[in-house]
Amino acid sequence: TTNMHYLGFNMASEFVNNAQLRYVLQLAVNREYAADTLMGNGAVASCLPISPLSPLYDNTVAKGLKFNLELCAQMLDSLDVKDTNGDGKREYVDYSQLKEIGIDLIVCSESAGKADIAKQFASDLASIGVTVNVRELSWTDYQNALINGDFDMYYAEVKLGADFDLTSLLTKDAALNYGKIDDENYATYINDFLAATDLERPQACYNLLNYIATTAPIIPICFERQEVITHRNVITGMDPTSSNVFFGIGNWTITFSSETDNGEEQ
Repeated sequence: TTNMHYLGFNMASEFVNNAQLRYVLQLAVNREYAADTLMGNGAVASCLPISPLSPLYDNTVAKGLKFNLELCAQMLDSLDVKDTNGDGKREYVDYSQLKEIGIDLIVCSESAGKADIAKQFASDLASIGVTVNVRELSWTDYQNALINGDFDMYYAEVKLGADFDLTSLLTKDAALNYGKIDDENYATYINDFLAATDLERPQACYNLLNYIATTAPIIPICFERQEVITHRNVITGMDPTSSNVFFGIGNWTITFSSETDNGEEQ
């Protein structure tokens, strides 16, 4: 499907308002484990905000964002985010002050798998000295926290269009721009991508994906997979779309098989 799971940031929050640090955090997301295990094989891992099943998915950009805690730790060291007092937790410098990291990550507790993925992300970062506190909220409290900006990071899901238009997520004052992203370059790259001809589209898509990967306004995790599991020849007439596995369910024919008392099958 085009249902994307991702992590977003509050651009007004300390630590995560730094694009270099957001970039590094991408390396601490174990997408394959999230999609295959925590989502019960119900998703396809993706480093980019476009499905890996799309011909526009760019492996050149994606390969630099793969899960790699060792590299993540090395890059944090290079950014001077280190454990300076030996307590196992990294600190960072903000306006000449040394501060401990404490990222507030909110997730809706009513969504299967999402809280597990958020907790795994926090656990992996904790292993290299970065503290992420996961707050599981009811749907109402989660929505209120998003609207009020009461978070550093948030776990979310969005249904994208078939063209993977990211306007509602990344452009200023857009409906789903909960992190208050105000970089006008996103709108430019998105518009160039959407307006591109068939020949221009791969390059326009690369430009967009590369800029998103570098600045990390969001961290894509996976795209949901929807399934109907059945025995062979039980269901005929299925015609699923990328957004609805039950599309045209009125046209399905479901054949049940049961044994009667005389052993015949109906």
